[in-house]
Amino acid sequence: EIEEEEVKRKKEFIVVKEHELSDEMQIRQMIYIGPEGLAIDKQNYKEKFKETIEELADDPTVQKILSDKELEQEELDKLAAQLNKPEDYFNEDNLKEAYEQPSGSLVDFIKTALGKYTFPTKKERVNKNFDSWLRQKEYTVEQILLLSQLKNRFVAGDNEIGADDFNKPPLREQGGIQKAVSLFGELGLRQTLEELNQTVLI
Repeated sequence: EIEEEEVKRKKEFIVVKEHELSDEMQIRQMIYIGPEGLAIDKQNYKEKFKETIEELADDPTVQKILSDKELEQEELDKLAAQLNKPEDYFNEDNLKEAYEQPSGSLVDFIKTALGKYTFPTKKERVNKNFDSWLRQKEYTVEQILLLSQLKNRFVAGDNEIGADDFNKPPLREQGGIQKAVSLFGELGLRQTLEELNQTVLI
């Protein structure tokens, strides 16, 4: 009976070894979980997580989370271990990738699954990071304009910002990499892009 239940649960996921992915499946949004790197559809993973959390809605620890009560680390660790079972692999790292929320916590994801929390959009998150970061700097208006355009490229879909972005519109038409080097210096530009990718564009 236990084996049948496990087979049933696994069938609820779209599971396939990473090297066996077809082109069609690679286009879909997949995450890779577990020690064997099984590929699972992100939306399917999130829906199954939501179902699992709804089943645990009466759990004392989940109730404390919903009531915004302070949790003992032991309580959170016990719940985390319960969710991270081999057939599900619901853990913070996988959930961050599935929800595309790199700064999310397990508590955030549980609240989201139960409709008690909404993550900021990628645009909202990046804009907030960017504005906070700029307040710590003393850039010129021209430098800020260039950095804003790089930030917008990331929001539009770039995974990270690099030298190639200066060869694409609109930066290419505005002087490209040469213009950027003239504004920041070669070393300064390299350091700025690295900091932008590591602390802002996440």
